[in-house]
Amino acid sequence: MKTYATKDYSAFDKLLCPILAINANFNVIFLNKTAEEVYKTDNNCINKFEENSKTAGSLSCKCYKISHGYDIPCYELKSEEIRCPIKELKENKDINVSNVIHNHKGYLYKVEAFRDDSDSQLFFESHTNITEFISEIDIVKKAKEKAESSEKRIETFFENIPVPTFIIDIESGVIVNANKKAVEFYGYSKEEFKNMTVRDINPFISDNDLKNYRKQALKEGLNHNFFKHRLKNGDIKDVESFFATVNYNGKTYILRIVVDITEKKILEDKLKESEETFRIISENIPIGIDIHKEKFIYANPALLNMLGCTQEELKGKFSWEFFSSEYYKELQESIEKGLSDIGHKYSRTDKIIKKSGEELWIYLFAVSVRYKGEIVRVASWTDITEQVNLRKSLEQERNIFKVLIENINSGIALYDKDKLLYVNSALLDLLGLTKEELIAGSPFDIFRIDETQLYSSSISLFNMHHTDEFSSHFIYKYDKAGNIRYIDLFRTKVTYNGGDAGLAIFTDVTDQLLREQNMLIEKDKYKELSEIDSLTGIYNRRSMDLKLTELLNLAKRYERPFSIIMFDIDRFKNINDSCGHDTDDTILKDLAKLVKKELRNTDFFARYGGEEFMVLAPETPIETALELAERLRLKVQNHDFKIGERVTISLGVASLIFSDNEADLLKRVDLGLYKAKNAGRNLVGVV
Repeated sequence: MKTYATKDYSAFDKLLCPILAINANFNVIFLNKTAEEVYKTDNNCINKFEENSKTAGSLSCKCYKISHGYDIPCYELKSEEIRCPIKELKENKDINVSNVIHNHKGYLYKVEAFRDDSDSQLFFESHTNITEFISEIDIVKKAKEKAESSEKRIETFFENIPVPTFIIDIESGVIVNANKKAVEFYGYSKEEFKNMTVRDINPFISDNDLKNYRKQALKEGLNHNFFKHRLKNGDIKDVESFFATVNYNGKTYILRIVVDITEKKILEDKLKESEETFRIISENIPIGIDIHKEKFIYANPALLNMLGCTQEELKGKFSWEFFSSEYYKELQESIEKGLSDIGHKYSRTDKIIKKSGEELWIYLFAVSVRYKGEIVRVASWTDITEQVNLRKSLEQERNIFKVLIENINSGIALYDKDKLLYVNSALLDLLGLTKEELIAGSPFDIFRIDETQLYSSSISLFNMHHTDEFSSHFIYKYDKAGNIRYIDLFRTKVTYNGGDAGLAIFTDVTDQLLREQNMLIEKDKYKELSEIDSLTGIYNRRSMDLKLTELLNLAKRYERPFSIIMFDIDRFKNINDSCGHDTDDTILKDLAKLVKKELRNTDFFARYGGEEFMVLAPETPIETALELAERLRLKVQNHDFKIGERVTISLGVASLIFSDNEADLLKRVDLGLYKAKNAGRNLVGVV
């Protein structure tokens, strides 16, 4: 800030609009920092102001002009119609503020002049650039001009304004008239509007605030605000509302023009969301991201860390500076082409040199996109130093590997598209072939395996030809002159002498598989012994206890119905006494088969002990469980067990209450069974 008078105006430097201090002779004595920036035309410092007198017609008045690097709006008073706000303040002591809209070099400024409270010969002007609002203002100005010219023409113009427009009473806010677009937009008829106030379509603002907006329009002649309006159907719309005064039927009213900005606001919100998404991703992704032209515009934290620079340091650098100088020209040409060709892509793998001097291997990919109205380059930087170093280590140690594979028990083959490059002796022994026999054929003869040879049918065969696949692994059956062996084959792509080659490892796993198969057989036998009832072939008590806990927990977690049914054979001891033990076993086995046929796949059926059985029925409410129990009772009652007398069962049913544990549920189903027994047997009981 520069001070050109004895007073201190430093407070004005905090304001974002241009502020000028002007004396009674129209000399500019102070500019705030914003004014200096706005009106500066070159890099020279302001060092003096000079007056410029102009005479126009009968009106003679000095106006101000600034030289030496600054050019601000001034008033060339060529006619009586041109207003000078400070001149008005000087001539009329009763007013404290004067406004004018001024055109300066194609830009519109709202110039507001006011006097200094402590010095009547000192004035201030604030300049606000309102060019951006010209399109909306122009609609209002045209409406006002036409309205003032003719009452008849205003009606025609008013009806045909291409956006919703109202004529509103200043004091009451009553809607005097609404045009066609207002009827279409809000959904009310013209007659309905005439019985409404502004508050009816803008219920989110108090009556007092709405009245103040109207009075402000009356005072200033034109203003605009943003509101939320409610339509007749209840929809809420974001609108921009412009206010102006208009003479209508001999009275001054408010002309209110409404622009629907709902879609614009949605787009703005989506844009903000997209920008926020990009910010979150770019700031958290471990890959370096930058936006650049010739120089960097933006870099994410990962790239700053990768290059060892701050954001400010990077913005002053060319994007190619971190690469070897021999590639400068190539990178410059790529950027030059990319900045004129949207969608242009470029990639390279190379070393870069960090600010600290450390070297990194980078995979760079750049593409041209449109950003803020211009073409820029977006690039990703992937640190592949670790992969490159690993590849180098593998290449350096391949000779060591050769020594090792000659002494391991697995068969090894190294090959390319045309021939076998190397086979070890273990492979020759495993396949029963000589080195000459292998070399004489195609290198892929050793991979000629069909699906019938696969140990597991769920594994897909690899392409037997040399491809870009990274690796494949499976076990297959190999017939060596009638001697069946199982071979574990692993194949992968490797680097050999600077090019791609295939590496295959053949391991005889016959003995291992036989051991595993024997273990699986033993495991299945153990499982059967531990979980299956040996007499009936259904699940035993131990299995039932585990399954009950599992199904009860699932039903409680997901709040699903769950029921259980317990039954036993009526007077089974009498049958045993009269028919013998062998007959008992036959009845138990036949009963298990008979009941199992009536159950769903999801039901769990177990022998609970002796002649007692249990059915666990998930996803089954009490009503369905009772129907199932009755069906089982009738099935058993009507079945001929071929013992010369009828066999019946009594059943108890219980359904899950969500406070139940296993013991609660078992207790209730046992009580249900007891109830059926007490009532005469061959019945279904529930508690």
